[in-house]
Amino acid sequence: MKKLGFKNFTGFRSSSLAVKFLAAFCGVLVISIGVGMTYLVLDQSRQPYEQELNRLRAVAVQMDTVRDYVQSIQGQLSRDRESVAIRGTVPMVAALGTADLYAAKMQGLFGVRIASDRPRNPKNKADSWEMAQMEVFRSNPSVAEVSAVEELDGQRVLRYAMPVRVTAECMTCHGFPVGEKDVFGYAKEGYQVGDIRGLYSLYVPTTALETRTRQNLIRVYGLGLVMILPPIPRC
Repeated sequence: MKKLGFKNFTGFRSSSLAVKFLAAFCGVLVISIGVGMTYLVLDQSRQPYEQELNRLRAVAVQMDTVRDYVQSIQGQLSRDRESVAIRGTVPMVAALGTADLYAAKMQGLFGVRIASDRPRNPKNKADSWEMAQMEVFRSNPSVAEVSAVEELDGQRVLRYAMPVRVTAECMTCHGFPVGEKDVFGYAKEGYQVGDIRGLYSLYVPTTALETRTRQNLIRVYGLGLVMILPPIPRC
């Protein structure tokens, strides 16, 4: 029996080290690709929802801007009309009217309303989710918005809410004395500046979002396969 020579042993050891190094390199490569793919999957899963949140946020800001604008010109409107109250120029009415027109143009692709726990119009009564968000805004003044995927009328929707706070201009109709009739015949509620009067409540069905998410994930997984699979040899 031949003894294993020193040179053969050295070659065997070098070969073994090379295999270990290659295995370690492949392991690191697989882990790196896995981490990268995980990040891409999470990013692509969130992307459609973030896009819709931005759209809902833009509508809510638009409504609030209309409210602020009408408030700024209401004094001039009242003087021009000899102080006759015009309901359409009430800031919140103007904001909601703008939102309704926008929603109609979008052909039902999303819903929008102004909800309150103490509404003057019963149809604006806040539902359980909206009630919960109003409490969030009241207990945490720094919270500017909330969103969540919820069930609404039998379908999954992405919901968004932004608080409506009472301003000095609101006090004419919603301030004191409590119970006194305002210019429109409603009883004043006794709100104070800064109180949460209601919230801008918007939603969009998640059906289209889920479709876009699946399409994004298919592209990501396809890219991952291209990165992992070896190239096809040419004949």
